[in-house]
Amino acid sequence: MTAAPQYDPESVDTTSADSGSSPVSFSELLELLGHNSFTAVCLKPSGGTFGASVTESTDAASLANVADADLWFGVNPVTGPARGGRGSADDVTALSCLYVDLDVKAGACATLADAATIIDDLSAILGTRPGVLIWSGHGLQPLWPIEDDAAVFSGPDDRARAATLLKRWRRLVETVAGQRGAGVDAVFDLPRILRIPGTTNHKSEPVPVVATRDVGGPLTLEAIDDVLDEFGVPPARRRDP
Repeated sequence: MTAAPQYDPESVDTTSADSGSSPVSFSELLELLGHNSFTAVCLKPSGGTFGASVTESTDAASLANVADADLWFGVNPVTGPARGGRGSADDVTALSCLYVDLDVKAGACATLADAATIIDDLSAILGTRPGVLIWSGHGLQPLWPIEDDAAVFSGPDDRARAATLLKRWRRLVETVAGQRGAGVDAVFDLPRILRIPGTTNHKSEPVPVVATRDVGGPLTLEAIDDVLDEFGVPPARRRDP
């Protein structure tokens, strides 16, 4: 079995001297993504079953302090109150960022360097690097934060717009990755969960999950729409998942 790729900023050229140089804690990541209300935290103990709960964002880091377990968080904030489960798309209150889950595995990216190249390609299209990279233990998860004022939903129309934008973003990501001979998992839904930095990925062999700062600034929804239009990504079809 091929060994899982390890977090090593020196081994991957991300075209930025600062990329990977500054670790980001889970609490810092939530602040960067505008989580100031409620956040979903998911946990699967080794040999146990998957569980989820919604907690106040300020308490999320304490729930993630569990050894011998895989942990994830809802990348977008959700409505309260604190409760069991992680919520649905209807519970999401803002689009915190654009994200991609680039796994190193058969049918996806062959190496971490290939994943980094796709991030470079997407950064060139968006006009900015990601704000954060999550080294998931088996790949890379770049996050491009969205400005707080632009991200918060004022009603169901905003939520529908965000869901459509993510479907269009998926098309662009799949096209860019395909040009590099890579595949991308279809994980572009509003209640998406990602690995929590500072925890361990126990899939195959235990590997630390680490988040590092990149140099990108926040995007606006209008700027993202303009990019998608410029690159000819049509509005999502109703039959799109």
